[in-house]
Amino acid sequence: NTTGAQQLLASIAPAFAAVCSKGEDFLADFDGTIDYLYLDAFDVDHGRHSERRKERYREFLGEELTNSACWKMHLDCVKNCMGKFTPGAVVVFDDTSWKDSEWHGKGKHAIPFMLEAGFSVIENTGHSVALARPSAT
Repeated sequence: NTTGAQQLLASIAPAFAAVCSKGEDFLADFDGTIDYLYLDAFDVDHGRHSERRKERYREFLGEELTNSACWKMHLDCVKNCMGKFTPGAVVVFDDTSWKDSEWHGKGKHAIPFMLEAGFSVIENTGHSVALARPSAT
């Protein structure tokens, strides 16, 4: 996937660099600033994943495909970005929703953390949620 992405984008965006890394590790080591971040990585366990998909999580990530691992990964990504977000930065979580007075899906723990840090929800489609950091005044 990484090689394919690099080849596909080479002529469109020559400065593009495809990286093969766990998102939370990449974001921990990233030394730039972040304007936009789209988080759609470690899946929630919705009960319909094939055994092959679960095996690939074990093989390539060394993890079981569980909700708690999903929630931790997305929270770790956000924590690893704090201090790197620019004013007005936008973070989007896919496969996330608000129901029964709580967050569900990939952003279950990360969104409350971000809200506590001053971000606000700017869009909630029912399956993805966008948050923004306040702009500088």
